[in-house]
Amino acid sequence: MTRVLGVVDALPGVHGTGTAGDTGLERFRLSQRALPGRDLCEVSLRTRLLGAELAAPLLVWGNDRSLARAAREHGVGLVSSTPAPDRPPLWLARVELGGDTDLEPDGVVIELGAAGRGAIEAIAATVERMAPLPVVVSGGGFGMDATDVRELRSVGVAAVDVGGSAGRWGVLTADAVAEAVVVGGLPVIAGGGLRDGLDAAKCLALGADAVSFEWPPDLEALVHELRVAVWRCGVVSPLALTPGYLRA
Repeated sequence: MTRVLGVVDALPGVHGTGTAGDTGLERFRLSQRALPGRDLCEVSLRTRLLGAELAAPLLVWGNDRSLARAAREHGVGLVSSTPAPDRPPLWLARVELGGDTDLEPDGVVIELGAAGRGAIEAIAATVERMAPLPVVVSGGGFGMDATDVRELRSVGVAAVDVGGSAGRWGVLTADAVAEAVVVGGLPVIAGGGLRDGLDAAKCLALGADAVSFEWPPDLEALVHELRVAVWRCGVVSPLALTPGYLRA
């Protein structure tokens, strides 16, 4: 029997075991309204993230100039380690743990991998050095749990990109999003193995403020998929999505 998830049981209780290629989002289906009550063109994806006005709650990762141009054209954020002359509304420079940048971005993203002793101190130093620009920390494809999010929040990180796992090791993306949302206190970006706009909508329903994709092949199609998913849920904006729109 299909179960509609409520706020209480959807967030802390989404954990499960993953297989290769899983993000945890496979456990959910989005609810659908046969009578959505509005036309597709009435759906607005606009949102604010880190002080920027975005046309959709999306960040794309990649250094290709064509991707930067597409990000500007579609009004979404960009994460890159190279200059972005085609500057989108939000441009975050990708830096190494303890590293710096000579670019002039709107903020930076630190991508964690096998971070060892002293990592949180290095992040705190970057936050202090980069102020007032925001510092975002990504799980780097292995995810992060609630304890990680609390530590990052305590040193002044502006947002987390959970950078969840899509395999047999690490925190699955859906679980990482759920834990970060429960911790609260800072924006949550859902990244890690997302495939399409439907996955994006599921993450937003779990409580993420935005989603991130690495090198999406067709950004226009991705934005359209997200718009359709929001519309079919019967809401006018992704801001209205809640765990109640997910079925397990």
